[in-house]
Amino acid sequence: MKWKFNFFILPFLFFSNLTYSSTSAQLIQKWISLEKQIGEIESESHNKKKLLLHRVALLKKEQTMLKQIVMSNKHNNDEVVEKRLDLTEKQIELEKAQTNLNSNLDKITNYLSSVSVQLPPPLYADWKISSDEIINEANQSIKLEALLKFLQQIYKFNDRVAKHSGIIAIQENGKVKNIFVHQVYLGLSQGWYISEDYKYYGYGKPSLSGWQWWHSSDNLPEFDQEELKSNIVKIIEVLETPTDAQYVELPVMIQKRGKM
Repeated sequence: MKWKFNFFILPFLFFSNLTYSSTSAQLIQKWISLEKQIGEIESESHNKKKLLLHRVALLKKEQTMLKQIVMSNKHNNDEVVEKRLDLTEKQIELEKAQTNLNSNLDKITNYLSSVSVQLPPPLYADWKISSDEIINEANQSIKLEALLKFLQQIYKFNDRVAKHSGIIAIQENGKVKNIFVHQVYLGLSQGWYISEDYKYYGYGKPSLSGWQWWHSSDNLPEFDQEELKSNIVKIIEVLETPTDAQYVELPVMIQKRGKM
């Protein structure tokens, strides 16, 4: 019986050993698998941590750049605001200057219009042409340029002895007669004329009502008629031929106590 018992024990022990060995192998395999998974998780965590740290660094760098941009924009905005204020002040000054200029141009234009009739006839004729352009011109720069041009023309005329030829109206036998004459002007204040046939001659100067001519037919009691005519002819010859310059006297009429 003892032998038989042992016979049955041995197969059991062998089976038990086989079962233990299989279970151990499975446990070891599971342990290895877990270790592998842990390693992968740690590796993945490490890589993720590295990536996260890199992203954090990039975000901080971007944050720093954004702060710099914000500060720069604030500085630029301050400069822009300051420049706008400066430009606004200059614009206001320019508008005031423009308003003053417009007012002064209107004053000069109105003054010239009021005194233009007292200018020598050639200048008055030029003013009648220029005044329409000046008065109706909306562009102040063009108006200023036209005014300065005419004022310069007046100054030049007043600075020299000027010769002019044209037609003037003369009363003769109760009728108005237009004759062609040569005129001589001493600045803006004195003028003389004589016709080509020397029949008509006279003297002129500005008055409050405008430029006024005194004709030989008016007898001109203040002047020697023949001497006046001769001297007007001489000065015209001198102006036409400057190389033959000579001293010539011409009479003037001085206004006294509101009368010519």
